[in-house]
Amino acid sequence: MTDAPDLEAQTRSDLIEKRIDRGLAGDILVSREAGGVSIAKLGEAMEAAKLMAISGPMVPAFMRDQPGVCFGIVWKALHWGMDPFAVAGMSYEIENGRTKERTVAFMSQLIHAVVEARAPIKGRLQVRYEGEGDDRVCIVGGTFHGEDAPREHRSPRLGDRRPKTQVKQGKFGEYETTPGSPLWATKPDVQLFYDTSRDWARIYCPDVLLGVYTKEEMADAGFTETPAPAAPPPPDNGLHARLSASALARAGFSAGAVVEALADKEPESKEGEGE
Repeated sequence: MTDAPDLEAQTRSDLIEKRIDRGLAGDILVSREAGGVSIAKLGEAMEAAKLMAISGPMVPAFMRDQPGVCFGIVWKALHWGMDPFAVAGMSYEIENGRTKERTVAFMSQLIHAVVEARAPIKGRLQVRYEGEGDDRVCIVGGTFHGEDAPREHRSPRLGDRRPKTQVKQGKFGEYETTPGSPLWATKPDVQLFYDTSRDWARIYCPDVLLGVYTKEEMADAGFTETPAPAAPPPPDNGLHARLSASALARAGFSAGAVVEALADKEPESKEGEGE
């Protein structure tokens, strides 16, 4: 028996696929240049979004069968000169805990890549560190075209910037966790660089990151990552074959009655079995 949500999703995927203009999609040029595709028309971007929407696990769950969301990702990827699937893989759907508003945020690594690719600077951003432990700071600089001296931004102390450890209650008791990127705990220099380079761009060339935010930034505004949809339960086909009669008996059930019921048979009355 096919699970109803699976059938609905498959129907939606089939409908999107039928609406793909293969002639228009076939005109999209594929290259080895940054971005991997050459899209010249709005219609081509729309067809690319449809193809992305039915690409299954190649995109995050919130994009599957959602050509409108995929169109937004394609649009940003084209603007940045990047691979749409790479951009998709570094995006999150997040939700405001109070208003339930949903939007999309991006990994810090992608934000840094956008800055390096789009900021009007000579070469790449430069970085250096000062101090140790919680007193460690990151200094990021970049020299704009037409200028000789770099523009620099100095981060707050690591101890002030790193999210505070929180104690949460789990299935097996309390545990400690650090909100945001795990790099704050495992590779703080890397995360501090991502964080500082993003702030550098917001100060000196805000147009590069206009309207683009990281998950950590959105968390400060009350947004949290939307959990992935639960996997559908497995179909019932052959369930009785997977249920061991001895296991059922040990659980205090009538093994024969349960197996017969799962096989769509009327269970026979058997004296002395079960309770």
